[in-house]
Amino acid sequence: VKVREAVQAVETALAEKAGKTVMAKEVEECLGLDKGTISKRIKKAIELGYLEDIGDGQGYSMKLKLKEPMPEDTHILPAPSELEGSA
Repeated sequence: VKVREAVQAVETALAEKAGKTVMAKEVEECLGLDKGTISKRIKKAIELGYLEDIGDGQGYSMKLKLKEPMPEDTHILPAPSELEGSA
């Protein structure tokens, strides 16, 4: 699940409207993906503690705000180009 994209879309939407919360519909519009895909990504981000839903829980009315900052991307394995010729 591409959680980082969802969190970044929330950050972008918040910056554009200078608000404290964003509706899930705005994330959907920002990423140009269908409702089901966005919902899965948002739910995973909430589960991992990066977003918080402060909406009333009725249907697709998620009201999102940032919670914990996401860690930077880290590369655990070397890129294939780094391994060429090392054997």
